[in-house]
Amino acid sequence: ATKKLDEAIAFLNGAVAKFPDNPDLNQELLNAYVAANRIVEAKEKFKNYADANPKDKNAQYAYGTVLLETKDYKEALTYLEKAFVLDPKFENAMYNFCVASLRYAIQVRDAESAANPEKQPLGHKPILEKALPQLKTLVAMKADALPNWELAGKIYTSLGMTKEAEEAYKKADALRGK
Repeated sequence: ATKKLDEAIAFLNGAVAKFPDNPDLNQELLNAYVAANRIVEAKEKFKNYADANPKDKNAQYAYGTVLLETKDYKEALTYLEKAFVLDPKFENAMYNFCVASLRYAIQVRDAESAANPEKQPLGHKPILEKALPQLKTLVAMKADALPNWELAGKIYTSLGMTKEAEEAYKKADALRGK
């Protein structure tokens, strides 16, 4: 299996070199690196490419996604935001930005709770509030996408937006056919 993945990575690297603007090829290359457990190699490669191509939304998205996969959520937000600033309709970048925001907010909240169990953690809320415009755009663009509504429910719940969370989960349940 490792040999096949190495072959796939070599092939995809060649394809990405010929067609650097193809997001599907970049995503497949990233997936191959992850499957081959070569994420550290992928991280360096995608960072170099993103930094060398600051106006390439796919490069920013790919590196932001690598950072998301390696749990470097705060840094992932920077690159994913660059991707959807370059293309305001870049759904995958917005979705991953919202996921990274949620995961980073959970890290911050948990760290605050551990440091001071008596105090209500609040540091996570600005992180999630910054993701709300992308979240709202995402569910408006893809109102029939179950993952978008599930993510919306989680973010709204984390912000204490009970009514919005309830509506998001109802829409998710309807899409599941419940």
